[in-house]
Amino acid sequence: MASWTRRQPPLTAMPIKDSFIDEVVHLLNAQKSLASFDVPPQWRSARDGVGVEAKFIVEVAGTQYGDKVTIVAVPSEKTFHINLIHRDLCVSRLDFDPMQPHTNTLRANDYRLPLIVSGKHFHRWSHNTRFVKGDGTLDRLLHAEELPVSVQKFDQALRWFCSEIKIDLPHGHAIDYPSDLL
Repeated sequence: MASWTRRQPPLTAMPIKDSFIDEVVHLLNAQKSLASFDVPPQWRSARDGVGVEAKFIVEVAGTQYGDKVTIVAVPSEKTFHINLIHRDLCVSRLDFDPMQPHTNTLRANDYRLPLIVSGKHFHRWSHNTRFVKGDGTLDRLLHAEELPVSVQKFDQALRWFCSEIKIDLPHGHAIDYPSDLL
């Protein structure tokens, strides 16, 4: 198996936006795993004070580069969000809230996405690269697609998300929804 290393910008300076997009594409194309997938998560109060959050370090070929998957759960509402974080920016997200519609931009048709997604949805990186700013920042993921109807529970959503972003998630993982916090 070929080794993987974090891509460095070429010596001829690529614009920051293009470099950031290239880094994320490279990360998404690499096969990854989660460190500590076999240990029950440490649920802590979420940053915004609503719900709880757990973080998992992403490893590529056994090396950690600072990327992580965060899960923010609101057990009282039985909702959650799974995020892939690169350079402290969310670059892909699954929103599991049947009552939360998402409105895409008028350019969503470029990706054959509906204008409005009802309920549970996924923000795919390839649908959102156009929103990266010149300085390599991204305020929000503005385009989303509906989740497959087969994704009805936390473990199904986690597995689907990991599959979409090429994270190996073994069947014996210990990442459970924090139902004991209800």
